[in-house]
Amino acid sequence: MFNIIHMLLGALIGREFDNLFFIAVLGLVSHFLLDMLPHWDVKYDRQKFRENGELDIEKKFIFFNFFLFIVGLMLVFVLSRHNRQDHMFFGALMAVSPDLINLLYAKTKNKWITGYVKFHSRIQGENSFLLGSLLQAALLITLVMVLF
Repeated sequence: MFNIIHMLLGALIGREFDNLFFIAVLGLVSHFLLDMLPHWDVKYDRQKFRENGELDIEKKFIFFNFFLFIVGLMLVFVLSRHNRQDHMFFGALMAVSPDLINLLYAKTKNKWITGYVKFHSRIQGENSFLLGSLLQAALLITLVMVLF
């Protein structure tokens, strides 16, 4: 799932709840629940990863996700100007943090987080580019409408 969708759902969680611990837990859980939906996402050699733990992601996908991350931050800022901005940013950060851990692993190959990355890889719901992108577009539009 593109990180902007995780961020917007996390921002919605942050807007609706007061307790930071609760926001953190719901943000993390929401990430994994969204990832279970059949969607299109960055591809990598899953077999190679399972065999030797190598997670190679093309740079163009890293830049694309970084772009979406910046757009997500701007959207959260605009949508939170008049209410609970700190909670919304915290929820967005917690909801996207599982993917940030994957990026950390891709860059460092840290053996301490290999098990987590394997778990995160196994729960991904996969779909074709067209259907997966349509699902994500529908989620994006819905979340922006709800947050506005």
